[in-house]
Amino acid sequence: MPEKEEGRVLLTSDPHLGHANIIRYCARPYRNTDEMNRDIVRRWNRAVSPQDTVIDLGDVSSNPQRHVHRLNGKHILIQGNHDRRKKNHLYAEVHRHMSMRIGKWDILLIHRPVRGEGPLEKQPTPQEVLDLADKHDFVVCGHVHDKWLSSGRNLNLGMDVWGFTPVTLERVEAALAALAALPPGQPLDRSVAESDVERACRLSEVLDMTELESLPDHPAWSQLVDMGAACVPHIFSLGSGWAEELLASILKVDPEARRELEREKRCRELRGQGMNHKRTDG
Repeated sequence: MPEKEEGRVLLTSDPHLGHANIIRYCARPYRNTDEMNRDIVRRWNRAVSPQDTVIDLGDVSSNPQRHVHRLNGKHILIQGNHDRRKKNHLYAEVHRHMSMRIGKWDILLIHRPVRGEGPLEKQPTPQEVLDLADKHDFVVCGHVHDKWLSSGRNLNLGMDVWGFTPVTLERVEAALAALAALPPGQPLDRSVAESDVERACRLSEVLDMTELESLPDHPAWSQLVDMGAACVPHIFSLGSGWAEELLASILKVDPEARRELEREKRCRELRGQGMNHKRTDG
């Protein structure tokens, strides 16, 4: 018989599936929970195979019995403040915290960041957790949603900063290496978790799946407009029916966007000329 395929390990935090208030609280690019749930489940299952293991650092869902079985992979839960013990049977394992070796670093996996290292919440970190954190090189956490990517020795794996997709160990290790290389107290640039191109692609996918007739009324549209010139190359490449209208909206608010659009048009012309030369030479 063929050997069973060995899966990967991925990490994430704070999907908050089914939680209506999180859309407003974190300015998530969705109109309602149905749209949010559908997009997060789609992105999760595109990144995670049934053979994979996902360590979720808390706050999976306000209704986990409805959502967890829809998400690929074996689920290990690090309990968050919204996770209820009576739902623990839905997960393969449940822990308050875990220790893990990622690359050359000893990592504490826990829901809340360790207090005392940056702009964290007001609730103090228990001394036992502080003592535990001192035995590790970094703390990998969630809970803070979109507030920051890193703070002190804390690395936030919240979905809101990682493109609503679980993160591979390789990407976590790369982020830790980038954090270790920074001067003490300097935070990671958010592009480590999601580049402008990745964000523009994600938001345009949300627009593609929406059933709203007037796309300019959609929050994903507004977020793309706010990105300005940074998203122009991706939107210009789409060729979808709404891309031209979106570019017009961006041009109205960002002068740099017009220059970026002209550069993209010129690059496309040059690429086309290159293809014509190849055909002629052939």
